[in-house]
Amino acid sequence: MLRFEVLSASPETPWTIAANLSYDDVIDRLERINQTFGLDIATIHDEALYSKSYQPKVQEEVVIFGGNAMLENAIQKADDRNLEAARQIVQQAKVYLDAFFQLHPASEALKKLYQNLLDYDAKLAQMKDMSQTEYLVAQKMSKFSSYSARRKNDGQRLKPDFLTFLRNSCFYLPKKLNMQGKVAIITGASSGIGRALAFRLGQKGAKLVITGRKPAPLEETRAELETNGIEVLALIADSSQEADNARLVEATLQHFGRIDLLICNAGISMRALVEDLDLDVIRQVMDINFYGAVYAVKYALPHLLASQGTIVGISSIAGFRGLPARSGYSASKFAMHGFLEALRTELLKKKVHVLIACPGFTQSNIRRVALTKDGQAQGETPRDETAMMSAEAVAVSIVRAMEKKRRYLVLTRQGKLTVFLNKWWPALMDKLVYNALAREVNSPLS
Repeated sequence: MLRFEVLSASPETPWTIAANLSYDDVIDRLERINQTFGLDIATIHDEALYSKSYQPKVQEEVVIFGGNAMLENAIQKADDRNLEAARQIVQQAKVYLDAFFQLHPASEALKKLYQNLLDYDAKLAQMKDMSQTEYLVAQKMSKFSSYSARRKNDGQRLKPDFLTFLRNSCFYLPKKLNMQGKVAIITGASSGIGRALAFRLGQKGAKLVITGRKPAPLEETRAELETNGIEVLALIADSSQEADNARLVEATLQHFGRIDLLICNAGISMRALVEDLDLDVIRQVMDINFYGAVYAVKYALPHLLASQGTIVGISSIAGFRGLPARSGYSASKFAMHGFLEALRTELLKKKVHVLIACPGFTQSNIRRVALTKDGQAQGETPRDETAMMSAEAVAVSIVRAMEKKRRYLVLTRQGKLTVFLNKWWPALMDKLVYNALAREVNSPLS
């Protein structure tokens, strides 16, 4: 049973620091934690305490949100056929709600959620002895039954739900990619999106090979992954060097014996006008961003064909819309798009999935190490990093797109709008993009 003595704490306790958090603040925090890491008892418990003990209705709503999130996580584990983990989550959630019943014994919502947990626990016990096909059929029939009941209650026609059932029945088995046991290579994984992807894939059961040029941050990432129970091989490698990519593939095969996922994430940016920059800056950006992906794909491709695996290119909105003062970076991403799109078409009948992922502005180190006109790192970011999407949130979206075997992923509202407007109103976008980047701190355009 969980302990809640702190709920009656005096105003002098550290918990009152969080008293200014609104309900929306708490829910937003829980949603971010859930999307990135999944929820456990300690997280929900702590966040419920943050919700201010002398506002019981707010606390009850936070507990209900947390319980539902844990139930959703259990369902996701069951969908991945990890039934033992699903049952553990359900048992944790039951213990968690038992404790909160002492605080809110009359809550109908808590009672309903607890009953849902009991029902799903019984369902998991039945699933344990099912074959994969039996499980899929049961899942689809369950969805069909819920569709039918809802239509009947609403007095609507059943035909659309019947078609939905047929489309999702066992005759059309889901193509969702299961990451459990997959061997994933992630280049440039010692920071930013690459690091977040390593943790996200590791949490889903993948075995990792991560690379980076700097030993210290690479070793730190490796140690933290292993501390979290994730099997990982860390290799110091420069993506711009063909020999390093060949060595990367060879080391992966020696250690794990196969390659299922290749994520070409290593990248660098630049910030200078074409008339001012040294051409070696563009060469360096192209070597890392474009040729780094080409080399990795070339050497890993025979093994990805054998495993019918997945190739992911971490590109950018700059691969759809050229950015002034970032000409070399934009060129490298346009080149990556063309290369991977052509590759996808070549592999159309060979069952290798190719995803081009295009984040918008993301919280990372890329702007601090971006090259200036003479090839030096600029040192400071010219943009407000706090207003950007986090690397962890980007990783969640990319992994979800991998699981669903999507062809493209364009992130952020601003990014999607940029792609859309550039397609239909390119002259307008020239002006909008120029003005937006001219407002940056120390912009070469100003």
